[in-house]
Amino acid sequence: MIAEETVTPLRAELRQKSIALFLLLTGAILLFLLVTGLTGLVHRHEQALADEAARHGVEALHAGQYKQALEEFHTALLHVRDNESYNLGLAEALLGAGRTDEAATYLLHLRDQQPENGEVNLALARIAIHRNDFEDAEKYYHCAIYAAWQNDRADQRRTARRELIDYLLRAGAQPQAQAELMALAANADNTPATQLALGALFLRVADAPHALAAYRAALHADRRNETARAGIAQAQQILDAQRATQQNEENTHE
Repeated sequence: MIAEETVTPLRAELRQKSIALFLLLTGAILLFLLVTGLTGLVHRHEQALADEAARHGVEALHAGQYKQALEEFHTALLHVRDNESYNLGLAEALLGAGRTDEAATYLLHLRDQQPENGEVNLALARIAIHRNDFEDAEKYYHCAIYAAWQNDRADQRRTARRELIDYLLRAGAQPQAQAELMALAANADNTPATQLALGALFLRVADAPHALAAYRAALHADRRNETARAGIAQAQQILDAQRATQQNEENTHE
């Protein structure tokens, strides 16, 4: 049987060890919370600095100050590396500064990571136009049109398709432009501004019937719209001329 004088010191020693262990654990937890809090504070500070630099970068882009924009986006990326908007801003600044090859390399790297990113594909399409690369321009515009956009931005898809139509017309690819225009019109709203724009585009591809329909839709939405009235008159004149030419050709063949 263990003597009382032996048990009492053992209990005291165990109690002291338990208290010491408790204090150590408590200290470790407090230290962890302190480090976590400081890390979060540092991250928030870095993010705030990055956001501020990126904001100045966007302002510089809009002002056409591409050198400053490059500096600001570089600063933003020093604080927060893997930010899509900062990377895209840097690529746009490179493009604006005339450093097309660097911008293309940068964007292609981004596209490898996010092949369905609409903004990246749209920027690559614009670079392809700058390089007079018809195939790449058409490819990247189509990728942008059917890509994933933040918040499912239908307006961005329409912008990409309108740019593609304009490029195809300038390149003399009228059949492709007309096909893209039909796709654009199929998903267009009936606001006067939209229908007027469609009417003008249909006239550019010499599609008088669809131009006439678009201008009539614009006039239906706004009875006082003089641009729509003028568009109707122009489209009707072209349509009448086309019909007259067709009739003359038929009479000649007879």
